[in-house]
Amino acid sequence: MQSSHSHIKQHDGWVSFAGGERVPYTLYRMPRRKRVHLVISDEGRLQVRAPRGFTRSEAEKALRSRDAWVLDGLRRARISRSERPMLWTGTRLPFLDENLCLTVREGSEPSVSRKEDTLYVCISAATEQDIRESLGYWYRGEAKSYLPRRLAALAEYMGARPVRVSIRSQKTRWGSCSGKGHISLNWRLMLLPTQLTDYVLVHELCHLRHLNHSPKFWALMRQSIPDCKERRARLSRIRSRLIL
Repeated sequence: MQSSHSHIKQHDGWVSFAGGERVPYTLYRMPRRKRVHLVISDEGRLQVRAPRGFTRSEAEKALRSRDAWVLDGLRRARISRSERPMLWTGTRLPFLDENLCLTVREGSEPSVSRKEDTLYVCISAATEQDIRESLGYWYRGEAKSYLPRRLAALAEYMGARPVRVSIRSQKTRWGSCSGKGHISLNWRLMLLPTQLTDYVLVHELCHLRHLNHSPKFWALMRQSIPDCKERRARLSRIRSRLIL
């Protein structure tokens, strides 16, 4: 299959590994990309993001060269998905310090709306994956509204000045800060209590002054959040239990 979106060429294929296992993958040819990047999505889909002109045989060679990483990553993704709670009417959804009740309805036009403490997902012939994708879209929208405003408030309090803020779907990070002062935040921060969300935001703001985890960095963290050690421990425990 081949499709085009914003000049990105997409091909679906299969790659065989030495042990005989065959795995589906998707090759994305991206005009602005200069290097090959292998990705395993949150849903366990294997992706090769490569420069324009990269062939399927080159993609499969790249995958085989990292076969242990690929197979282990896919195994971990399967385990993670199997441990996630099912999403259906009655499921409780964390939203900062709130706890929303999911209600699924059938309808021709997909939508997600909130009324008080209930989150309504309207979707036709809904599968759990459809529900999960709709919820992810809604949470991303809420993150784009809330996180930059909250970051700005904390930055003003700390006397920090990020150059740019973006909201992303990061697989292994809650957030990141570049040497140019660009802060990226994971939309899944909306699934955390505000104490832990603030911990991540302050963490990235501290990186504007110390782009490392040196003693000076942690001293600044403790100055901003005295119980940062306890919050960090809570954050590390909660990652594997996220519902989305």
